[in-house]
Amino acid sequence: MKLAPEKQRDLLELATLSVVNPAAIPASAEQREVDQLTAEMTRIQAADASITLSISDMEAEVRRIQLDMSKLQRRESAAKGALGAVTDVEKRRDLRHELAAAVRRLDDLRGELKETHDELHALRASHDRFCADLEAVRAKLEAAQRAVVPADDSQRIARIDELKLRLDAAVLEAYAEQCDVDGIGVAKFSGRACGGCHIILPPAVVSRIRNAPEDELPQCPDCGVYLVR
Repeated sequence: MKLAPEKQRDLLELATLSVVNPAAIPASAEQREVDQLTAEMTRIQAADASITLSISDMEAEVRRIQLDMSKLQRRESAAKGALGAVTDVEKRRDLRHELAAAVRRLDDLRGELKETHDELHALRASHDRFCADLEAVRAKLEAAQRAVVPADDSQRIARIDELKLRLDAAVLEAYAEQCDVDGIGVAKFSGRACGGCHIILPPAVVSRIRNAPEDELPQCPDCGVYLVR
């Protein structure tokens, strides 16, 4: 491709600016703080979700124990009533065994209920702490988000537009076609290597590129990128 040396420099600058990835620009301190607080908020929410599930399980366990206790208390009451009415020795012995078993099981369940209530109390306290932490982090996050200044890419875009106006349509078309092939289009020739694919070129190719007319843009034989010397 024929192109005056000064236009070659414009085209190289255009290519360089065009391959800049805004996402690769280092994040500001404010944005890093937002990212850290967002991660912290996610961690707290996940931990609190686990606590909330455990609370639900413990509440279900309390209801189960209380239901079992109600059944045993009815059995205890029925056994006591039957003992007052039954005179048969064997039946009375069976009723006393049943009553004793119900009393022992009730004692066990009372112990289980106390342990479950204690654990439930601890879980609810943890949930309250997580809620307080979450509100504090949310407030910090909102403040940090307000402090973030969006990255200004307008100068780069304006310069790209300016360079395009300085180049012929045919040159831009050839550049665009090569960009479709390799994503770069134009690169700097280092003297031995292609700036596009970074391959060290054979001496004969290096000589040909170096000796090409000043107003000519040679291409890399490997990737096809136009090389600016």
